[in-house]
Amino acid sequence: MSTLRRSSFWAGVGLTLAAALLRFPGLGEWPPGLYHDEAFNGLDALSVLQGNFPLYFNANNGREPLFIYLVAGSIALLGRIALAIRLVSALIGTLTVLATWLMARAWFSPRVAWISAVIMAVLVWPINLSRIGFRAVLLPLLIALLLWQIGLAWRSPAHQRRHWMAAGALLGLSFYTYLAARFLPLALGVFALYWYVVVERWGRGAVEVGRDAVSPPGLAAGRSSSWMRDKRDMALALGVAIVVAAPLLLTLVGQGELLGRVDQVSIFNPAINHGNPVGSLARNAARTALMFTTQGDFIPRHNVPQRPVFDPLLALAFLAGVVLCLRHWRQPAYALPLLWTGVMVWPTILAEGAPHFLRAVGVLPVICLFPALALDRLGAWRPGRFPSWLGPAAVALVLALALGSSIHDYWGEHASGTAVYYEFETGATEMAAEMNGFLAAHPDGRVVVAQRLWQQWANVRFLTWPTPGLIPLPANTAPSPEDGSPHLFILWPFEENGPALAAMRQGNTIAVREGAMERGDLETSSRLLYVSYQVNGAAPAATAAPQARFGITRDATGAQIALVQATLHPTRDGKVAVELTWAALAQPAVDYTVFLQALVDDKVVAQRDGTPLRGDFPTSTWRPGQKFSETRLLELPWPPDGVEIITGLYDARTQQRLVRQDGEDFYKMTR
Repeated sequence: MSTLRRSSFWAGVGLTLAAALLRFPGLGEWPPGLYHDEAFNGLDALSVLQGNFPLYFNANNGREPLFIYLVAGSIALLGRIALAIRLVSALIGTLTVLATWLMARAWFSPRVAWISAVIMAVLVWPINLSRIGFRAVLLPLLIALLLWQIGLAWRSPAHQRRHWMAAGALLGLSFYTYLAARFLPLALGVFALYWYVVVERWGRGAVEVGRDAVSPPGLAAGRSSSWMRDKRDMALALGVAIVVAAPLLLTLVGQGELLGRVDQVSIFNPAINHGNPVGSLARNAARTALMFTTQGDFIPRHNVPQRPVFDPLLALAFLAGVVLCLRHWRQPAYALPLLWTGVMVWPTILAEGAPHFLRAVGVLPVICLFPALALDRLGAWRPGRFPSWLGPAAVALVLALALGSSIHDYWGEHASGTAVYYEFETGATEMAAEMNGFLAAHPDGRVVVAQRLWQQWANVRFLTWPTPGLIPLPANTAPSPEDGSPHLFILWPFEENGPALAAMRQGNTIAVREGAMERGDLETSSRLLYVSYQVNGAAPAATAAPQARFGITRDATGAQIALVQATLHPTRDGKVAVELTWAALAQPAVDYTVFLQALVDDKVVAQRDGTPLRGDFPTSTWRPGQKFSETRLLELPWPPDGVEIITGLYDARTQQRLVRQDGEDFYKMTR
């Protein structure tokens, strides 16, 4: 291997590793959670592993199959975890960087190819796309490979038929990736029309050859004798594409799904354009044009909200590259990115919510050519009074700053932010983790989950282990923990849960915990997603003496309720979680209220009162020997020096507190 080839090989290895380091680390945790689109891909992949092999998956608005079949292989190796889905995306995203180099090298110089690949590696948009389990990640890879083969077909007349057939196969395969792929024939058709009109008709003998572009043989001399052969090979490629895509297309036609969910999101839908389709079209076109330099997608799943595709320096290079391509529009290599981008932005222009980085994914990786061409010119800059290394150093600085900007914006502020937490439905994945953890700790236990939660959250169905102990709760019924086995009830707090609560009351130990929060798209306030109730029907294990006994009289004779344990758990947001465990010593006749107070110099600075266990288990229903646990949050003043936390019970009708044997009407906890 020559020195040049060896250095190029190791440069490619280094670029691949750098791209992988931006895509692979922490895939199971960043972003947190698992969005339902990802989870549906996982569920359908599980059905593939069970022997179902459809060409089109109808659930969740319908999806093309290629990504799901790849995910099936990953799940077979790793199991039902978020990483199994996202690992496929990360691998595809890393390969797309290499494919970008191949594409750019086929049309331009090696230096433009390297710069294009680096830009593709460090942009936030493809990084984010590579870290989530959406099928759209496949389309840029197929586009890069398709354009690579077309470029080789024009560069290598001796082998052009082989390259055209490969291009046709890639075009047909692209239909199995994502809905926006159905614009690829239009993009290729526009470029073929450009070639025929500009090169073959208007430009005989006058085709401009740019300094960075690789001219197909014969073009610079004005020869067009290969056009007829090209047409035959292009027709053959089209035939290959039709053969490859036909099974899916026929399936879509038969199911009436050829246009997918276009009607739901189209700006020509009156519910979306509000009677003004022309105005909606104009606004979407303007917003899409600005997404590269000014303001991008606002959805946290797709992008750092409203971050443009390029950081400021790359945005300047992008604009300079557009100008450069316009100046050399008669050279096909320069016309390609202009025409391709002009066509492949239409999937987002024609739909609501433009710019939408999933629907616009067809412009990747071609848009990386624009800044790469401008930076290539900058790298070749040789001002008379300055050293020759200044231009390359400036290019390296621009790319390094782009990398730093992406790392700061994505990992520094975005991936672990509150918006991403809710957008990726992290609360539901935490619910699934709690269910799995309970079954792992209690092999003989049962998890009973509300039917609404089970049906609504695809990520819960994908992430939970399919064991006999997992029971989706039918309406108005509930298994009873009287057999002594531990039960975990996961219930939705905003519906009637009477049968389940009645079953729980038969248990001897009951622990109630408010679960995670959830928030829908475009909502600004969050709400409780679920409440978990851990119940054991067996007699409670013997514990140490209670920390306090509360009764009605001053000497607490005939004590009714014992505080078995009180534990403080500081949280990172300045609050303290107080875990309280109560035990019934007798059958209370009154529904008492628990108070929890934070005091500074005997002055109440924070308070949390309420009926025990969210009111689901009033004290009048407690049976002697039963134990009840709950956790309450207190927001402490800052700094929390000198804070004392007390708890106890009182009768809300009379405001009279239950007292202890020593005469105190509260229990003081130590921090």
